[in-house]
Amino acid sequence: MRGTPITIVQHNCAKTYEVLTTLLHYTNGTADIVLVQELWLAPDGTAYSHPSFTSILPNSTNNARPRTAAYITKSRLDILVTYRSDLLSHPHGDILPLQILLGKEKFTL
Repeated sequence: MRGTPITIVQHNCAKTYEVLTTLLHYTNGTADIVLVQELWLAPDGTAYSHPSFTSILPNSTNNARPRTAAYITKSRLDILVTYRSDLLSHPHGDILPLQILLGKEKFTL
């Protein structure tokens, strides 16, 4: 028997704080993984921190502003998400390869 399925939401936030925070607010409790394009970053370059999610951002080799991110719910202890820069790296932070482990099942986004 399979466990609880993973719910994934994707959205382009247009580099807007209100869009990002609203997205995370309304997906809290309903989405396990939130994939974000054009995320908002603080003036110091840090990502928005939400108490219910762990954020994952890609590495950039030239200090470029990352344009993708993943927010992983903290409520699902059966999901392990790992950033896999060894699979595919992008110098500008446009690509975010993720390995997802759910029980004995493993897949890559």
